[in-house]
Amino acid sequence: MINNARNLKKRLLGLFPAKTLKENFNEDGNISDVIEILSGNLTDQAVYNFVRNHHTITRQHIYFYNLLRNFNPLSMIDFPFEIFSQSANAGTYEYLILPEISYRVVLSNPLEQEEVKFLQPVMIQIKNQILTLHFTKLEKNVAPYFDTERIATKVSQTNSEQEILNTISEFFINAFGLQKLDINRGVKFLWDTDSIDSTKVQWRRDSSVATDTMDENLLFKANYRVDYDVLILKPLVKTFFKYIKDDEYFCTSFDVDPANGQLNIPRFPKNVNQVKNVITEILANN
Repeated sequence: MINNARNLKKRLLGLFPAKTLKENFNEDGNISDVIEILSGNLTDQAVYNFVRNHHTITRQHIYFYNLLRNFNPLSMIDFPFEIFSQSANAGTYEYLILPEISYRVVLSNPLEQEEVKFLQPVMIQIKNQILTLHFTKLEKNVAPYFDTERIATKVSQTNSEQEILNTISEFFINAFGLQKLDINRGVKFLWDTDSIDSTKVQWRRDSSVATDTMDENLLFKANYRVDYDVLILKPLVKTFFKYIKDDEYFCTSFDVDPANGQLNIPRFPKNVNQVKNVITEILANN
């Protein structure tokens, strides 16, 4: 029962902000009750459509790649995961997959093992030979799925995000050739034009990696302009940014590993466009 179709649907809906679920489906009240109602009323296809249209409002890991040969959508017939939704519009191709993830959990009182399954939304986008993979982050706390008097501890995971990423990458390598997209230039453009500033920055010196972590509410460029002028000419490593404009065009914070083409969204964005805007501006200025 714990992994029946309805419970999988509940966990899938639970990856989205409560506000988004309530507004989109015109529901009110406790979010647990809302998800209970929606999991019973919505068809599978209605849930897939919601996930496709709102995946950018989740917490997510995003990976960027260059395809080395022109994309041919016919190749997706051989894609290694089931495609639940797809679209093609003005040269942009999108594919939603929902790989099944399993957590092995140890329970107390009495001591036993249980398996908890999730469907992890992964949106695949191809435009202008740039492949973008959006992995919605799964809930790490398994305690809510069991009785409160039982201590639940996650001990292992089957079909991890890295395993899924490797399988997807291998498919595109074989079909089109693939390389990680370095987004240093696009990220630096946003920093240099004062859209963002850093709360923690790692950057490469000539023979070492330097790390600067700012005190609370302080930002690197605003406080260390001389160091910034040196840093901006060097490759960035893992760097944490805050959006410093007041228009809510971007999500409030994100972090990047530019040389490896990785973007992390640690908190729920306020609307479905904020992450899209971050990606669009990075790629347009890369």
